[in-house]
Amino acid sequence: MKDILILVSKYHPGVISMAKNLEEVTGKVKLLYIENLFPQEVIFKIERRFLPKSEFSMVRANLRKLKDTYGDRIILGGWSRLHEKIVNILNKMGTKPSVMWCSTLGQMEMTCKMGDYAALDALLSLNRDGKLRYILLNERLYEEMDFVKNSLYFPHTLNLKTFNAYFKDTINNADGRFNIDLFVALRQGKNILTQISAIKSSKNYSRITLHINFSHPYIDQIIEHWSIKNIKRHSWLLWDKYLSLISCMHLSLQITHTESFNYAVAERMAMGVPTLTSYNIYNVCKDKYLERYLCVKGPDSPSMIREKIDFLLDNPSLLTELKTRVHDRINTVMHEKNALAINLLDKLFYERP
Repeated sequence: MKDILILVSKYHPGVISMAKNLEEVTGKVKLLYIENLFPQEVIFKIERRFLPKSEFSMVRANLRKLKDTYGDRIILGGWSRLHEKIVNILNKMGTKPSVMWCSTLGQMEMTCKMGDYAALDALLSLNRDGKLRYILLNERLYEEMDFVKNSLYFPHTLNLKTFNAYFKDTINNADGRFNIDLFVALRQGKNILTQISAIKSSKNYSRITLHINFSHPYIDQIIEHWSIKNIKRHSWLLWDKYLSLISCMHLSLQITHTESFNYAVAERMAMGVPTLTSYNIYNVCKDKYLERYLCVKGPDSPSMIREKIDFLLDNPSLLTELKTRVHDRINTVMHEKNALAINLLDKLFYERP
C-alpha cells in the first residue's frame, strides 16, 4: 500500500503540527516540506506569478515525480498562491489533490488582510471547477463550511505516546510558588496583553513566575511599563527540553479569540497541565467539568481571567485533580479521533475510486 503525501510549508507551524501528528499516528502519511521540493527563490517567483520557462520546467518535473508516486493521494496542508499553482499544474497531469484547510473564518477575518479572503476565494473557485478531490476540515471548520461541495470532516490527530510520557499526576509547589506559561506564536487573536494584565492584577501575583517564549519590541516595552516581575523568557528550545519545561508548569494560558484546534492545549492536556482557554477549544469546553474551571467566558476581560487563575491557585487540591482530568479527557477524545483518521484515510484514498 502506497503512502499518502501531505505537502506543507515550513513557515506554517500549526499546519506542521497537524501534519507531523498525522504522519506519526496513522503510519500512512508522508510529510514533505514544499521548501525541500523547490528552491526558495523559485517559491518567491511562483507566489508573485513570475516564473521563467526554464524554472517552470523544473517545478513541473518535480511535481510529476510526486504524481507518479502518489497519484491522487496528495494532500496540500494549508493554502497560499503556491498551493493554488501546484493544484493547477497537477490538474494538467490528470491528478486532483486534496486540501486540508486549517484556519477558521474568524482567524481569517481577524487579520483584515484581503489576501486571506482571496486565498479562500481561490480555494473555493478551484473546488467549484472540479480541480480538488476533497477539502478536509476539522470539527470547528466543518461546522463553518459543511455545505461546501467535497468538504469532509477529518479530525486532527495527536501522538499521545509522546506527550503521555511527560504526564505527572501531582503538583510540586513546596516553595509556595506557581509556574505559569504563556507560550504563543505572535499573531492576531492570541490575546497576549490581556492575559499578562490578568497575571499582573492577580492576588497571587507575587507567587507567580510567568514563562513566555515571544519577544516583540512594543510588547516588551509594555511589559516593562507595567513592571511585570518574575518573568522568565525562553528562546527556541530543543523538543525534549520544551516538553520537560512545559510538563512542569502548574497552569498554562491559551485564552485566545479564535482557534481551529490548538495543538498547544492538546499537548498540555496529555502532559497533565491544566490550561485556561476560551470556548473555542472543544477538547476543553465540551467537557462540563473542565468547562467549569478552565473556560473563560470573556477572553478580552482580564478580571474574568484573573478570577479563574486565583481560584485555581487558591485550591491546589483542585489543580491536582484537574491534572488527571485533562489527561484522561484528551486521551479518551484523541484515541477515538486517531482511530477515525486512520479509517477515513483508508476509505477516502484507497477504497474510493
